[in-house]
Amino acid sequence: MANLLGIEYESSDEESADQPQICLSSTAAAPPSEFAPNPTGSPEAQSIPPSGPLLGPAQGPSTFSDDISDGAAPGSPYTSMRSAIQNLTLPMVPNFDIPPSPPGSPPLEATNKFATFLERKSKGQHFNQLLGERPALRGPGHLKSLMEFAEITESEQYQSTLPEEVAVPTVYPEWAYVERLNESRRKISKEEEDKRRGKREKIEFVSATSAAGKLSN
Repeated sequence: MANLLGIEYESSDEESADQPQICLSSTAAAPPSEFAPNPTGSPEAQSIPPSGPLLGPAQGPSTFSDDISDGAAPGSPYTSMRSAIQNLTLPMVPNFDIPPSPPGSPPLEATNKFATFLERKSKGQHFNQLLGERPALRGPGHLKSLMEFAEITESEQYQSTLPEEVAVPTVYPEWAYVERLNESRRKISKEEEDKRRGKREKIEFVSATSAAGKLSN
């Protein structure tokens, strides 16, 4: 066991006399030869370009540089012209202001109303809130007066822009109104009453011969 591990010692006189001494330390610590083959290959062999096209994964992915030199030719003949126009037209400092309106618009009256509306809104006044607080708009008859002013009838206030198949109908057939329904109800109730009265007043008449025969029996 000691010989396999490369350890040299004499355990006893008998072992030294019978077995020869084997030294493995020289082989284990032998220096590498100068002419030993290089497993990785020489750098000169790696730098030699291939003589033909490579197939499969042998050829590595080519790298592209995103940096384009200033002297590179443009991809389109209009690129240089567009870049020149852009440099001439764009201001040095970006201007994000809204351009002014063309002359003659908008009307001065509408502009003043809009300015007043914005001023009141900045002070915390809201148009819908002001309308809701007015007592004239809280009256139940105010809707009717507004409809008369707009010339809208009772049925037209429920009209919709949807087609007739989807929208709620505003005009129903004649039998669907209250008058016709009440009339049909009265007619049905009268017929039922006549049937009950006819059953109550019905009297069965018996002939005299049949009555005399029953008495004799």
